[in-house]
Amino acid sequence: MEEIAFLQSEISKRYGKIKRARGCFLYTESGIRLTDLYLEGGRAILGWGGSQAFSDFKNVLSRGLTGSFNTIYLYRLKKAISDLLNDDFFVDVFLSKEIALKLANTFFPNNFVVWKPWIPYNNLKMKSALILEPPLAWGTPFCFLLHKSDELKNNSSFLGQTTFVPPALEAAFCRSLYDLKNAILVRKEKDWFVFDKIIKDYWIRKGPYLYPKENIVCESDWKSFVQHCLDCCIVVNPCYSEPSIVPCGAEISVFKKLIKNPFSSAEK
Repeated sequence: MEEIAFLQSEISKRYGKIKRARGCFLYTESGIRLTDLYLEGGRAILGWGGSQAFSDFKNVLSRGLTGSFNTIYLYRLKKAISDLLNDDFFVDVFLSKEIALKLANTFFPNNFVVWKPWIPYNNLKMKSALILEPPLAWGTPFCFLLHKSDELKNNSSFLGQTTFVPPALEAAFCRSLYDLKNAILVRKEKDWFVFDKIIKDYWIRKGPYLYPKENIVCESDWKSFVQHCLDCCIVVNPCYSEPSIVPCGAEISVFKKLIKNPFSSAEK
């Protein structure tokens, strides 16, 4: 949360508050358009707005399904996950990725993976558990822990950390997962490599994910790099250990300020 608060503060100091978001762009109250490579840590990897997910959310709200009761949407959510990963799981939901990681390390040590779309995995079906962040940019960073352990359904130390998801949000998560499944079929290497000439100066790209080049931008310089990118109207992941994302839907020209004003590390 410290890194996110830092990013929020730095954006506001330069451009004011965000008043609208669409695709990979953020529009500020000062009239500046920012290109978003952070994309909520990947939860907005399908882009901001324009999704059927929030239409489904509003439709369920209109039915009065806002209480803490089980509905058909929990079943649909599990089915959407099974369809996406072509496997069946128990699905438990947590309020953050950090909680899910802690429990995965406790109950499935060295035998789980943090799943990311477009990344190839070897022997994925051999893993005891998967951590999956829904591709829906909601303020609370819900995270799914997928597993096949019957034993956990009666484990109080595990179940005590799960959280209830309101039916309307379950419906939105469900739609976002189907949207992701469709996007995986459409978005390919050709959509990402066109940016390679520019991003190679700072990042190593794996699929759509951008990891910092340690010999170019070290961790101690990362805040300065985040600030420099903001000055160039580019938003990158404020957490050094987490990837930024290729901005699908953007033109190469969004990097023109960064090209004209390259970042120089203080340690060079």
